[in-house]
Amino acid sequence: YHHYTVDEHLIRCIGVLAEIERGDGEKIHPLAHTLMPGLKKSREALYVAVLLHDIAKGRPEDHSEVGARIARRTCPHMGLSAADTETVAWLVENHLVMSMTAQTRDLNDRKTIEDFAAIVQSVERLKLLLILTVCDIRGVGPGVWNGWKGQLLRTLYYETELLLTGGFSEVSRAERTAAARERLAEALADWSEKARKRYVGLHYENYLLTVDLADQLRHAEFIREADAAGKKLATMIKTHQFEAVTEITVLAQDHPRLLSVIAGACVAAGGNIVDAQIFT
Repeated sequence: YHHYTVDEHLIRCIGVLAEIERGDGEKIHPLAHTLMPGLKKSREALYVAVLLHDIAKGRPEDHSEVGARIARRTCPHMGLSAADTETVAWLVENHLVMSMTAQTRDLNDRKTIEDFAAIVQSVERLKLLLILTVCDIRGVGPGVWNGWKGQLLRTLYYETELLLTGGFSEVSRAERTAAARERLAEALADWSEKARKRYVGLHYENYLLTVDLADQLRHAEFIREADAAGKKLATMIKTHQFEAVTEITVLAQDHPRLLSVIAGACVAAGGNIVDAQIFT
């Protein structure tokens, strides 16, 4: 996975952090650039955490835990305060958590966000961990960072920020679902009332809350055209240039192993699957 030795990786990560601080490469990781100017008080702690996050790599124990212990011993000798030392140690110990959560957990599942928020506990730590994670991934080697990973990190950041600031539960899930259903119905104003009511009633709350309205409308036209043509199997493709992914939408009747068949076809064609969502 790593293209470089640990020492070179750490130096390259510092280079990425300096790039973010200068404002270079904003299109690569826009959120990190937005957050960095507001972290002046934690600047030294962030730089030290980036420098030390893999310091214990290669040891038999968990390198994150050992690295945190090293940070607690080292930081005071570097002139860091007790508070900054603890921040560095926490970042080193948890430097893989955001990346692992974003890339391996369902970000539409509230428990995923709650579990991650329980680890982070504050918006300040969330900001620092986001930037450290960006530096870590980009410092691994060429071609490892892509827009899709950036999008996953942004989604995790925004959802967790809402929870940490109390915004997650301001409106109940049922109310948000009802509002989303109403927005979709209004956007389908050119459909007949009967067709609109039937279509809007097809979707469960997970679809209405996790798919943005533009894609919902795209799906609606796709499904209507497939139904009009009497197709039992239909596909639609959309390219996301920023995320560097191709989205394939498959409309099919349900049957056993349907997802595995589709996934197998993608892999056989040389595709690398980064995400999959199923809606019925």
